[in-house]
Amino acid sequence: MDVRSVKLNVLFSTDFIKYPLTGIGRYAFELAHELQQREEKVALTWLHGKKMRDSLAVASESSQSIQSVKRKLQNSKTVS
Repeated sequence: MDVRSVKLNVLFSTDFIKYPLTGIGRYAFELAHELQQREEKVALTWLHGKKMRDSLAVASESSQSIQSVKRKLQNSKTVS
């Protein structure tokens, strides 16, 4: 058996990859990205919560919803 031809099976939790990417979330995202680049040597399974996936879900910041919440809070008389 040639060790170079064996794929490493990796189960990667994506629970920490949340926007805005800071700290451990940034590290996890960068690590996941690099592992994807090595598909010939690594068999990846992604775990998100209780769901297993074959591909990394593309996370994006929902800026429209975040901005609308910020705007509502700024205009709220209860908060000010």
